[in-house]
Amino acid sequence: MTLRLSTFAFVAVAAASTTTPSFASVWSGSISNAWEDAGNWTGGVPVAASEPGVINLDGANVISSGATNSARGIDVGSTTGVATLNLTGGQLSSNAVVRVGYESGSAFSGVLNHTAGALRISVGTPGSGNRDLQIGIGGNGVLSGTYNFGGAQVDAPDFFLDSRRVTVAVRANQAGTINMTDYGTFFAREMVLSAVNGTSLLSITGGNLAIDIGVNGLSFNPNGLGSATLRAVIDDTGFSTIDVNGVASFIDGSGPGSIFDLQLGAGYVHTPGTVFEVINASGGFGGDGDFTNVSDGDVLDISGNLFAASYTTEVFSLTALPTVEIPEPGTALLSLIGGVLLISRRHRDMRQEPV
Repeated sequence: MTLRLSTFAFVAVAAASTTTPSFASVWSGSISNAWEDAGNWTGGVPVAASEPGVINLDGANVISSGATNSARGIDVGSTTGVATLNLTGGQLSSNAVVRVGYESGSAFSGVLNHTAGALRISVGTPGSGNRDLQIGIGGNGVLSGTYNFGGAQVDAPDFFLDSRRVTVAVRANQAGTINMTDYGTFFAREMVLSAVNGTSLLSITGGNLAIDIGVNGLSFNPNGLGSATLRAVIDDTGFSTIDVNGVASFIDGSGPGSIFDLQLGAGYVHTPGTVFEVINASGGFGGDGDFTNVSDGDVLDISGNLFAASYTTEVFSLTALPTVEIPEPGTALLSLIGGVLLISRRHRDMRQEPV
């Protein structure tokens, strides 16, 4: 049996620029927590023709729900705590970069919770311009960015980016996380997990997500002592395959490198012979060809549940193996003593037989 695992949950830490752009719409939250309420913004509700919407208040619980809103870029991040943007319905569109954890010299933290509705970053010619989703990326300060993606089956979240790429962490002291779980549809033209002495994480839980990466591919590209990790959590719904319409690339680097972290979630039942496709890349595997810590043919032992790792031309998969029963030390010792006594008795009986 082959299970295809859909998409993922996205966690990232976010920060706004230390210099607020001129003519920006800056969140105040003085009226409510609704994005579309003009009284919550200095400079008015952001629109695609103006400067970015900047959310830089500690604990700001900004919600875009049930409406269609747009901005010329969005920055989420606080220097004193964690700024939060919740997308719970409707559609939020940007024709410029969306930054969750961006700064130019200080500490910033931000969270984007996307549980329903659509987030779209798209304009002009696909592949052109600085119209990215950036998670935990910027200058040399301490950054923390999280993008949590996934929700209920009804009005499941939808992410669409055809302009350029999703980038998770880049420099030292930066941490970017994407958590994907439950239901949702995710498309990006390209995704890069990159960290120079920092950490980048893509965590996917369950089999109800649809995850597609476009022609520019998926890269695990740590540098220096950084790490780029794919965490796959298989639960009672299976696992969501990452479909890549291009090359999936792995770089070892000089630190932990490109890491694969397999975990078992709620309700998982080990069924030998089940195949879980983790990555299906039509352009094959590039760079060093595999995760730093998992090679073709390796057997992974997760709490006594065994999985065989396999890399073919285009697919990285796991096959559930039969569980090997290992007797308790006391049981093994008793069996050994019993065998010795039986052999000794038979030998004695043979010696006592009449000639």
